[in-house]
Amino acid sequence: MLKKMIKPVAILLLVAISGANAVQIKEGDGNKNTHNEIDDNYKAQYGWDYYFDKKAKNAKQEKIINKEIKKAEMNLLQKILDENRKQTEIQKKMLALLQKQIDPKPKMITVNGKKCIANSSADCFDFGSLIIAEGKKVPVMKDFLEDPYDITKAAKYLQWQAKYFKHVINIGNSLQFAYAQFGQKAYPIGAQTIGYTDGAGAFEGGMLPEMQKKLILSKKKEISYSFFIGKNITQDIYSALSIVNIIRDYGKMNIELVFFDKKSKEVFIGAVSSVFITDKIKNWKNVKKIIDPKKFKEFNIFTTPSYVIKLDKNGKKEAQTLLHGKITESSFRSKTMAYFELKKLIDYSKYTEQNAWKGEKGRKEVQRLFKSEHGVSVKIPKEK
Repeated sequence: MLKKMIKPVAILLLVAISGANAVQIKEGDGNKNTHNEIDDNYKAQYGWDYYFDKKAKNAKQEKIINKEIKKAEMNLLQKILDENRKQTEIQKKMLALLQKQIDPKPKMITVNGKKCIANSSADCFDFGSLIIAEGKKVPVMKDFLEDPYDITKAAKYLQWQAKYFKHVINIGNSLQFAYAQFGQKAYPIGAQTIGYTDGAGAFEGGMLPEMQKKLILSKKKEISYSFFIGKNITQDIYSALSIVNIIRDYGKMNIELVFFDKKSKEVFIGAVSSVFITDKIKNWKNVKKIIDPKKFKEFNIFTTPSYVIKLDKNGKKEAQTLLHGKITESSFRSKTMAYFELKKLIDYSKYTEQNAWKGEKGRKEVQRLFKSEHGVSVKIPKEK
């Protein structure tokens, strides 16, 4: 009985096992390749219709995305093309303006019924074509210049000009009041105001030169001079006395007379000796007198007398030719001051107009004024 029951059960188990194994069978060419591999997108609970619908949906969506990308690319290219066209038009206009101003083409006009090139002759005069771009920015001026014989246009231009000049005058007033209010702090260039000057030129001719001289002498540790003589003998002799005057005032500084050769030295010293007792010239002994033609080449001296200023500041040396020929103390001083300005050697907190009046020249000028105009003597104490 037991054997009879075991046999049907065994058969059922074999059938079950065979059914389970049947799901893993892959149809193909032996053990090499298969055409029935499992796809993860397949869901048994939804069936094959769902699987193929999703595939088609993804393909359609991908097609839409590609189409949108191409559309965006075309839009971008169109924008670039439009911008290039705009830039090209702008460049054409710029070229036309440049050609008109820098390389203008001849303008043809008609005079007395005949065509001619504007301003090619007196008979073909055309002032209007000469008006530059700056003039065209003021239409009332442009209209007047194009037809200056029209008094109506001339009157309108005069009205505009009057307002413009008033505006400029008030700009000047504003600048003057700012300087009066803030002085050297606002305008540190040693400007001169009316209050410090007079008709006699006391400030410009007395106090200002004294202040400049004082400043120049204060720089004797970093400033020196070389006066070159010998390449223009006649001019050297003509300038000899003015050179002596400069030596008297500035000989405390390092000054050297550089002669091109022995003959030029003898001629120059001889000219000075014919007028002065050289040993009694103030500061004459302090001045070096050397013969050195190499220095002429070194300082690029092409004529004489030439006056060279030399700066030695913070170990850096440089030189500059200031003047040539016969000079005055005033020109020597003014060119030295110009060099100081260039090299930023002026301290405008100390170099001021008001300080100039504190010197000896200022006191003497006030005393002179009271004595000559009012007949009285005044004592002015020295300021610290």
